[in-house]
Amino acid sequence: MKADYSPAEIVKSVYLAGPMRGIEDFNFPAFDLAARNLREFGITVISPAEHDRECGIDAVSTPELTGEQLRAAILWDLKQVANCDGIYMLHGWENSKGARVEHALAVFLGKVICYD
Repeated sequence: MKADYSPAEIVKSVYLAGPMRGIEDFNFPAFDLAARNLREFGITVISPAEHDRECGIDAVSTPELTGEQLRAAILWDLKQVANCDGIYMLHGWENSKGARVEHALAVFLGKVICYD
């Protein structure tokens, strides 16, 4: 059945949340696929995978983030969640400490939450 509305009529922007640490290639392929699919609906997508790449984080040569790097990353993530209309939870998000924090903030702020 075809919907009578576009997802972009519900949300203009979404933040992608999901597991990264401990996942092959930091799970960048899943983030990239979700971003492409959502953008086809005209939605502005904020992807931490794209942001990480812009910051020089490479899934092949970058070790796991720790300490100050991890702190800076989650603070950036939470700011993006706060500024978006909604959050899109990728498969396996429940197993990610960071994604659970992002989800909790989205719930607290009353954001639209979609699940993969």
